Amino acid sequence: MPLFTIINPVCGHKSGSSFFDTHVFPRLNDQKITVDYNLRTSSPDDAPNFIREYFTTNRLDHNPPTEITIILGSGDGTLHEIIEAIRPYTTEYHNLLIRFVLIPCGTANALYFSLFPDTIDAAVDTSNPSKRLRSLEEFLAGKEAKTLSLAVTTVSNHNESKTSINTAAVVTSTALHACILRDSESLRDEHPGVERFKVAAQKNSTVWYYSQVKLHPCQSSGKVEIYNPDSNAFSPLESHGGSKEVIMEGPFVYFTATTNVDRLESTFRVLPLMRSLPPPSPTCDIAVVRPLRCSAMKQDTEHFRTEFAAQTWKVLHGAYEDGAHVRYRYEANGEITNEGNGQNVVEYVRCGGWEWIPMEDDPNAHILCCDGEIVSIEQGGTASCAVDFKSKFYIYA
Repeated sequence: MPLFTIINPVCGHKSGSSFFDTHVFPRLNDQKITVDYNLRTSSPDDAPNFIREYFTTNRLDHNPPTEITIILGSGDGTLHEIIEAIRPYTTEYHNLLIRFVLIPCGTANALYFSLFPDTIDAAVDTSNPSKRLRSLEEFLAGKEAKTLSLAVTTVSNHNESKTSINTAAVVTSTALHACILRDSESLRDEHPGVERFKVAAQKNSTVWYYSQVKLHPCQSSGKVEIYNPDSNAFSPLESHGGSKEVIMEGPFVYFTATTNVDRLESTFRVLPLMRSLPPPSPTCDIAVVRPLRCSAMKQDTEHFRTEFAAQTWKVLHGAYEDGAHVRYRYEANGEITNEGNGQNVVEYVRCGGWEWIPMEDDPNAHILCCDGEIVSIEQGGTASCAVDFKSKFYIYA
């Protein structure tokens, strides 16, 4: 079983190489564990190209691998690149299993802090390296790795021909979150930390996104489900005409989905129920905000878009308050409250998959984010996302 170490030395605060040299490699040496392949990346394509070269070489040698373990020092973006590079080979090599040991060295480290929420202070306090070694210690202790559920999104054009297939282990989004990620890249040098996401959010705070969404039922329940704050439980989301598929009409402000994480930053718990009310089998959990559900929003005008931006900020701030936003309600006057029996501000949906069908004349609605990778949906095209129930990927957690 080959063991890889892959380090992205420039992600996050550029501490990956020194952290491995000081803490990771000595732990491996203590356990007399040999690294078979070691890579320190120097360009964005190095990690996926390294993986492809490994598989190509083994194919030529007629020596297909069955198990690979990767100790990865990076953020969520490099993890995404590696999964994208490996996934085609999992159909060629049916017995192939991939196990990750994750060392958080990136900006947000959403997956790591979701798996180890008691280590979130390591995002700012680097004086206790053990908090960044939890996945490694699980590996060294011989613990069983957990399944890493993947969301696979197929983007099609107006002729229903596939234009791309994108895999995500952390987040798949459209609307505000996708546009934040699109615009944040240009801010990376000026704001290397998570501050750049807040700057990009301000830029997009008054945008509404026009699309129709089709929600597909969970495999476990056979229904699309929605969270009810009163019962603190999920219940079936009723559809029209007896179909198991549920239709949501826009405009949307927020549409962000995950299969694994409860947060997108160390304290930004935008999908908290993925951890506090975990599904019995893999699902897509989605946080949805639609502005016209607010009684104060009479129509789509610049005035009401500006007014609703304040509501959007309240929702996002609620995510930083341990996911309090999922319990927010509208009062009769459209104000947001933690109490009462008004409509939910956030529609927290649990489903087996979804299809995003953007209106052709809304360019911002054609932006899709898959683990930080920005994908453009062609005019007249769609994006269909579903849980991959045949995932061959695991993580020590």
